[in-house]
Amino acid sequence: MKKFIAYISALVFFIAVYAFAIPPIPYTPVTDIPGNAATATALATNPTDCAANALATAIDASGNLTCGKAINTDIQAYDADLDTWAGITPSADVQTMLGSANATDARTNLGLGTLATQNADAINATGGSVTGLTNLGAANLTVTGTANVTGVTWTGVKPTFVDGSSSANLTVAQLSSTVIGNPTQSGNVTHVLPAIEAGLGFDVILGLTAAFVFRLDPNANDSIYLDGVSCGDGKYIGLTTVTVGDAISCRAMKTGASSYDWACYTAKGAFACE
Repeated sequence: MKKFIAYISALVFFIAVYAFAIPPIPYTPVTDIPGNAATATALATNPTDCAANALATAIDASGNLTCGKAINTDIQAYDADLDTWAGITPSADVQTMLGSANATDARTNLGLGTLATQNADAINATGGSVTGLTNLGAANLTVTGTANVTGVTWTGVKPTFVDGSSSANLTVAQLSSTVIGNPTQSGNVTHVLPAIEAGLGFDVILGLTAAFVFRLDPNANDSIYLDGVSCGDGKYIGLTTVTVGDAISCRAMKTGASSYDWACYTAKGAFACE
């Protein structure tokens, strides 16, 4: 009996010593083990297990790791471009532009006007001014209104031909850098000129010989100065017989603050006042 009690005491002592010598293994919940491959039973018990459910671990507002965010659904997957964007500190203007509601709003935020929406081959410019042009090419250029051109050297500009074979009330456009001819004149011709405007100028070059009259009749308040001599207000100049090569050049001559007369100089022919 004494031997049995001694044996039990020794066994208890051995167990006590062994228990204090080896530290206990801590219990770790499934959800706290990074990368664990939990079983189906564990998943049923721990449905928010990040690794087992292929979910991402995110950092909340307090800096704590949280679970339950899916990559490409709840969290942006890593992309090298994100590093590029992260290194940019956009200005207030750029932030405003990036926050534009649509293309129109973006153009407004960039300070672009309606010209920004026009194609290079279909531009409609109204108002404003253009300076510094070195080349302006136009196959068919139409200018309406008044075009003020200064400091320009014109090259390759061809005057417009006006057929003056029949009597007509000529327009300002027909007397703006034009050449008036009479290729089919078959009777007496009188051309009534409009009131003179600044910049008007035309040439008469006849291309037919015939026993017909050809006249230029000014506005009642305008005078034609033929080779430097006034014919008087409203008085015409002309030929009693037209001949091939007869020619005269007329230009608007400023005679006062807002008054003009015609200055016509004979190149060939017996042009005379009324």
